Amino acid sequence: MAAYKLTADAEADFLSLYLYSIETFGLIQANSYALDMIDTFEILAINPFAGRDVKTNARCFIHASHSIYYEIEGEAVLILRILHQSQDPMRHL
Repeated sequence: MAAYKLTADAEADFLSLYLYSIETFGLIQANSYALDMIDTFEILAINPFAGRDVKTNARCFIHASHSIYYEIEGEAVLILRILHQSQDPMRHL
């Protein structure tokens, strides 16, 4: 297992947090955080059971101030959402 895929919602979450990071912390920090997040996706693809179970078929892995919600689908990890820890996951999943 070494593949990951983002849902449309996860892609929108990623773009939103990236744009927010640029406005709030600047381009260099936003790029650094985005690359760290991508590294985390790759880690999850290699070790899909790293996150904790949160509901049927879904797992959660914490990355800095964001929670990455994902499912294991065959040989890949499907990233469902990327939510700030202040967001209610049950409202968004």
